[in-house]
Amino acid sequence: MVIKVFLPEFIFKILEDNPNLSISEIMKIANVAYSTAARYKKKYDWYKSNTEGCEIHHNVYLPAVENYRLYNKQQEYLNMIVFDLLNNGGFDSTQTLMRLFYKKYPKYKYQSKRNFNRYFKNTREFLIRENIQYPLRIQKSIQRIGFCTEENPVFNPTD
Repeated sequence: MVIKVFLPEFIFKILEDNPNLSISEIMKIANVAYSTAARYKKKYDWYKSNTEGCEIHHNVYLPAVENYRLYNKQQEYLNMIVFDLLNNGGFDSTQTLMRLFYKKYPKYKYQSKRNFNRYFKNTREFLIRENIQYPLRIQKSIQRIGFCTEENPVFNPTD
C-alpha cells in the first residue's frame, strides 16, 4: 500500500539538498508557522525512512465544494410543501409537518429535529420577510410546543 504525502515542491527540493535543515530554518524559507514547518520536516523524514511505501505529491487535493449546496434541495422542498399546506388544509403541529415532509422526501428522514427546525424557521422567516399571504398562516401553537396553522384574517384573494 502506497501512502501519499503532501509536501510543497520547493520544500522537498530544499530538504533533498540539505536534509539536516532545522525547523526554524524551514520556517524562514517557507514563511510558515512552526507547526507547519515541523510537519514538513516530519513528513520528509518519514518519507526518507519509508521510500517504498510512500509517495510525495506536491499539489494539494481540494475537493470541488462549489456544487455541494446544489445537491441539498431540502429548503426548496420544505417551502413547496409548506406553501401547499397553507393553501389547502394546513397542519396541526410541527411534528405533523415533519411527518408529511419525510413521507414525501424520505431521503431526509434521518436528519435531526434541530436540522428540520432550522429549515422550517427559514421558511417562516421567508414568509414574513417577503410578506406573502396565504389563506392560512403559521402561528405558534397554544396547546403544544411548536407551530400550527390557523385562518389568516389579513388574506385577501385577488381573484
